[in-house]
Amino acid sequence: MVRLLLKLGGLAAFNAIAGLAFLVLHSAGLDYATWETDSRLCMMPEGARHKAVVLGTSHAYVFSRLEPNHKHLEDAAGGPVVNLALPTGGGVWPARIYLEQYLAEGNRAEALIYFLEPFVLYNDAASTAHKFVYFEPFRFDFLLRLIREGYPPRRIFTYVRSKFSSDYVFQGPRQMDAFPWGLRPEHVTAEGIRKRMEMLYLEGRNPATFARYRAELEKILALAEAHHMRVRIVTPPTLLGHEPGQPAMEEALGTLAQRHAFVYRDFTDAMPDPALYYNLDHMNTPGVAHFCKELLGPFLAQAG
Repeated sequence: MVRLLLKLGGLAAFNAIAGLAFLVLHSAGLDYATWETDSRLCMMPEGARHKAVVLGTSHAYVFSRLEPNHKHLEDAAGGPVVNLALPTGGGVWPARIYLEQYLAEGNRAEALIYFLEPFVLYNDAASTAHKFVYFEPFRFDFLLRLIREGYPPRRIFTYVRSKFSSDYVFQGPRQMDAFPWGLRPEHVTAEGIRKRMEMLYLEGRNPATFARYRAELEKILALAEAHHMRVRIVTPPTLLGHEPGQPAMEEALGTLAQRHAFVYRDFTDAMPDPALYYNLDHMNTPGVAHFCKELLGPFLAQAG
């Protein structure tokens, strides 16, 4: 009986080692352009120099998920950009994790552009339950980073488990569908805005949650300073109007500005034309082009 258990244990260990070896080798071959993947690690360079590194949610993610969009973003920034913004409401904690990973890979940027929206400071799930664990390749260094961060064990388990799936193993480059069309004025309704705001603020406005992610935001500012990056914080355009968390976020930024150097610009109401959006808070391709040329580029040039 003991011999059988030892054999079974040895077989299990062999299979585990073989599986991990496969994941490491497979993941090493995953290298995509930023507009070909939702993974930030699969498009992250090593030892590169950029004009800017971008953080944010899906509202910033759309700037690079299509090749023409990314070109508009780089034109606005005045040079090469790496966009680490996450789809589906990426929170402040993952944003810091990815910025640290970017720097650990030997990359450097002249500026950090953070497209910051109030809801991420109140939405715990955007940080602790984000789907990025499904997107990313298996890498020991990233796994150890999540463990050291104290990231939720269930999400770490999902990160590993999700790599043993056909979707992961047989993945390939995939560009997001283009959105050349826009909304019409009748699509922008008070009821639609109310429902979208409810989705963004599913957890309400808990002061403890806000304090936690304000602290994470300050860590990002300190990290950028330590690596000699200029910091630009931008609230992107939307048809929703100002979020209920805007006053608290602006007050927090005012306090943080006493300890950290950054320039902030609120573009919430700067693009009121529905034709420049494919839904109430995401720009379409013409919207990205307009924003980058007419608003973001001049702001970055003026801010220096």
